[in-house]
Amino acid sequence: MIISFSVTNFRSFRERQTLNLHVEQGDELAQNIAYSDKEEKIPVLRTAAVYGANASGKSNLLRAMLCAWQIILNSQRFDRNASMPFYEPFALDEESQQKPVEFSLDFIAFGTRYRYAFAYTASEIVFEELAVYASNKEAVLFSRTKGDDVNSMKMGRRLTGQKRKTPFMPHQLYLSVAANTKGSPEVLGTIWDAFNSYMFVNLNNMLLPVRANILLETPEGRQKLVNFLKAVDTGIESMSVEKNDEQILNAVFGNL
Repeated sequence: MIISFSVTNFRSFRERQTLNLHVEQGDELAQNIAYSDKEEKIPVLRTAAVYGANASGKSNLLRAMLCAWQIILNSQRFDRNASMPFYEPFALDEESQQKPVEFSLDFIAFGTRYRYAFAYTASEIVFEELAVYASNKEAVLFSRTKGDDVNSMKMGRRLTGQKRKTPFMPHQLYLSVAANTKGSPEVLGTIWDAFNSYMFVNLNNMLLPVRANILLETPEGRQKLVNFLKAVDTGIESMSVEKNDEQILNAVFGNL
């Protein structure tokens, strides 16, 4: 579960901008608050709305999340001679065009809170750091800066495993490479799996079919979907579901 996401120097964002889902004032609806940490001390919003004028950056915020997610999941596959993807610094300032793009995530994975941040230019990762919150205090698991390799980067005592020193190329994230290397610290694989399995970014302006199908499978889920459609004033009052295997097969063949 994401607590907050920050982006700096990406597309229309020159200065640091943060989407904060942490409940701080306590005046939110109780049913919209979740606790995913083991001690249930961190209240987080289940849903949040981002609104504003056209071209105010709403889509770029989601695009930034998508780019961060894609780099985390795929940088271990980057070709040796490839440049960094998704390097789109703020273009209306010459100084910003030479600066790194920065992403930072504060999140909870399987009951434990982490902070992960990285920054990159067109050619390499210039900063990467992962920290865990143990006993309400932050402990850095690993940290690297521009020019560091696996021998010069800093590794905390809490980063345990047979194969901590997993080599990586300058344009790869250590997290991505180590998480997909046998024998590396288990916590890195756990975090990578959380991003791979539980984070989705949809820029198509529609409900993901998979999520909708899950809701439609049960009467309770269908009622929740109807309540949502009624709340956004679609005029829909009820719905029924009929499975049509022939239609499904035709759709599959059509997509192929």
